[in-house]
Amino acid sequence: EISECLVGSEMCIRDRDYLLRTSFIHVNGKSAKSRLFSVSDCQSIAKKAIVDSLSREYGLKILPENGRRIIIEIGILRDEVTVALDCCGAGLSRRGYRTYNVPAPISETLGAAIVMLSGYRQTRPLIDPMCGSGTMPIEAAMIANNIAPGINREFAAEDWHFLQNNAFAAAREQARDSVRRDTVDISGRDIDPHSIELCKKHAKKAGVMLDWLSLIHISEPTRHSLIS
Repeated sequence: EISECLVGSEMCIRDRDYLLRTSFIHVNGKSAKSRLFSVSDCQSIAKKAIVDSLSREYGLKILPENGRRIIIEIGILRDEVTVALDCCGAGLSRRGYRTYNVPAPISETLGAAIVMLSGYRQTRPLIDPMCGSGTMPIEAAMIANNIAPGINREFAAEDWHFLQNNAFAAAREQARDSVRRDTVDISGRDIDPHSIELCKKHAKKAGVMLDWLSLIHISEPTRHSLIS
């Protein structure tokens, strides 16, 4: 039975190396082209196998699960099981600066991709005449200044007890040392004054200084520019 294989895959992993007796265990599951196709069943079977394994290793009847959350990903593809720890938590599209949203916002990763595909160079002005929450101008400024996209966000792996305590702090320090503070000509416009106020807040959190104005103030560029 594939369900027995799923339990067996958990038995092959020494859970105690990665999970504390107090860890709050959250299991995500997905299945494709497999005999065990119910995601909820995958999650339940895997969670039970993990809890049983930890209970034996720690000599406990009941795990308190009152500590930090650990996200475990269970994937089954063609009856082959993959067990992994989620090191990100929130999706990688989340940069950490966009706290407020407007209707139909684009993701940060999509905004960055559009900027890169447009052929933007930091020597050129960039104008977004319908900037919404400011995603594309902010992403362009971060690219121009070599600001790491994840520098302002948290990652689930920061709570892992088996990693060096300063691993993420050292990586962030290295990323901050690589930031450039070049002057860029990037501006965002929108007909909604509320959106412009949100843009200013997001840009401040992202660590970039940009020009935000109402759409009615837009004027003809004085030199070759890119309108996104």
